[in-house]
Amino acid sequence: MNLSYLQFLSIVYEKETYSEKFWNTSLIQESHSSLQTYLSQTSGNKLLYGVDTSFGPHAFSSNEAKLDLQKSLIYHLSVQNESSQILDPLESRAVLLARLHVLTRGYSGVDESLLSILQEMVNKDVIPIFPLRGSLGASGDLIPLSSIGLLLMGESISQGKGDLKSILGLPRNLKVKEGIALTNGTSFMVGSSAIHLHQCKVMVEHALGLIKKLFTKLPVFPDAFHLDLAELSSSRGLKRVCDTLSKALLPRDKMANTRVQDSYILRAIPQIFGSILDEIEELEICITKEINSVSDNPVYSPTDKRFIEAAMFYGSNISSGIDRLNLCLVNFANWLDRMVQFLLDPNENERRLPLMLSSSPGKYAGLAGLGLLATHLTAEMRRDAHPASVQSLPTNGGNQNIVPMGGIGIARNKRTIRDTKTLLAIFDLCIQQSIAILDRSDKDLIVKEDRSLAKDLQILEKSLESSFFSLESVLT
Repeated sequence: MNLSYLQFLSIVYEKETYSEKFWNTSLIQESHSSLQTYLSQTSGNKLLYGVDTSFGPHAFSSNEAKLDLQKSLIYHLSVQNESSQILDPLESRAVLLARLHVLTRGYSGVDESLLSILQEMVNKDVIPIFPLRGSLGASGDLIPLSSIGLLLMGESISQGKGDLKSILGLPRNLKVKEGIALTNGTSFMVGSSAIHLHQCKVMVEHALGLIKKLFTKLPVFPDAFHLDLAELSSSRGLKRVCDTLSKALLPRDKMANTRVQDSYILRAIPQIFGSILDEIEELEICITKEINSVSDNPVYSPTDKRFIEAAMFYGSNISSGIDRLNLCLVNFANWLDRMVQFLLDPNENERRLPLMLSSSPGKYAGLAGLGLLATHLTAEMRRDAHPASVQSLPTNGGNQNIVPMGGIGIARNKRTIRDTKTLLAIFDLCIQQSIAILDRSDKDLIVKEDRSLAKDLQILEKSLESSFFSLESVLT
């Protein structure tokens, strides 16, 4: 049974559990039985990858130590430790769930007992510690996903609220093909991306709410948000932005010798945010497809009743999606930075707001420091905007001679989300100060006399971060 994106998030956020209703039980049993039949055969040239042979460039001869092969795979990939940069617990739950769901599709040939253990780990929140670095997105997310096998073997610690000792069947001696089935897939990229996309959506929705508040105080020309415009575009996002903001805005009247249209930073909001919302919708489809795809090698063919060897672990689609998500975030950051500068600069806002949103320009600097930080963060994000998926380098003795590099895209996207969160908090403070000034309400000013704003920024960032982890944010 397929998982929807919302179902996937609901399980990650512990709103519901993963159960056997998602298993393709008949195919799980059929593929495992086929593997056992193959293993019992004594004649013929047996060279099934990862079952009879070793891995990568070493896969050229039969190896009788089949169980040792699985441990060897996990051991040689375990080159990061708990002190390395790691995924946070929510991302890690998503990765483990993504790998479990791939295996319950029934094409990997693994025993049901392994699936039961992984399912119990997800539901009890007993989660491996996944290193952030090491995946090239090609022959599976090898180094990060090896953490699952290491934990199953009793040679690592877990994170999460659950007790590792409560999981029946651990430690486990990995059976034939289990090591490779755990590591040879895109689940690190898929699980992390599912969380990152949700966090992007939360931030964009928060920004739209702030714009709506500002537009009740700062007059704008309403034509740019006219509902008829939505009928002229196929963009669902544009229609939603117009519908949200047109009902809330304070209309601005045309006057001689002044602007007759707002600058692009205001006038193009439906187009800018509409395209971001459309991309979020498309990326949700991309990630959902990958959640429900089989990423493993070899995989069972129900037609041929045998295991076939291919490159189903190659994460080209999800790697491209990871890059698209980053571009979405950077475009959002570009707008946030320009909007911060608009609010701080009287030359841009037509002197409707004071210099640097200061209560007394020339005496107090106001929010000038926030403007500098916003520009720095945006410049860093723009520097990192080059696609990771074109950074292929040959490795592994030439065995992996082209790779999609989705793993470095995940590491970059984590940085981009962190910095976008700070940038959005800066924008939030600027909106609050602007509204207080427009309302002529001294008591609501964020800053009247110059003081450190580090704590204000930290509080807002924490508030945003808490919405990343709330169940309610999943359902909106």
